[in-house]
Amino acid sequence: MRQRIICSVLALCLCALLCSCVGQSAQTDVPLADDATLYSQGLEMAGLLEEMVNSEQYLDLMSTAESVRAVLEPLEGQDFSRPESVYRVTFSQEVLASLASEGAVDLEEFSRPLRKFVLHRMQNSVLSMLNSRAGAETLAAASICTVSQTYEVENIPENAIFFYFYPDACPVMVSFHNGTASLQANAAFLLSGALEEGSAGALEELFQEFGEGVTVEELEIPEG
Repeated sequence: MRQRIICSVLALCLCALLCSCVGQSAQTDVPLADDATLYSQGLEMAGLLEEMVNSEQYLDLMSTAESVRAVLEPLEGQDFSRPESVYRVTFSQEVLASLASEGAVDLEEFSRPLRKFVLHRMQNSVLSMLNSRAGAETLAAASICTVSQTYEVENIPENAIFFYFYPDACPVMVSFHNGTASLQANAAFLLSGALEEGSAGALEELFQEFGEGVTVEELEIPEG
């Protein structure tokens, strides 16, 4: 069952990722982005998610299914501008490879562009995997409220997913991945209710099934 869910989720991610990842060359030497930069970029994407969920025209355009709209309805009017805590979660290459196959996969046998594509695909699939746990309607709702951006700025030392937690709003997930002299980001709501609280311990427990190779770190929220 777990393998079938993962395969379904990965199929949803494939089209968007093919355009952005395949055939990329080695990264150039550019300055590294700091946490404040990533925080701001993620917050910008959360703002776009907020606009989506509050736009009747956008939702009508994306889906007319009442069951899907019912999942998003509680998010209307929520404020995603001021998170109370933000966490960075990183995954080892071995953990990401295991999401594609329950058997051992040696990514070192892949070419660098293909290995980069696979790791990007697996990391982004985590967002959909978490929402898929609440069923097809939740996954469909999450898929129509997603944001993808490419920032032609700095690279980051390590790919990661940022989790934004709010006192009275749905959590937001933002996956950051290095491109070629650019930063690629994908954002979505965490609609499944997989986390009852926003804490390092809750995230560690959530990813416990992934085994070793998952690191959770709380970030300092910039002032202003």
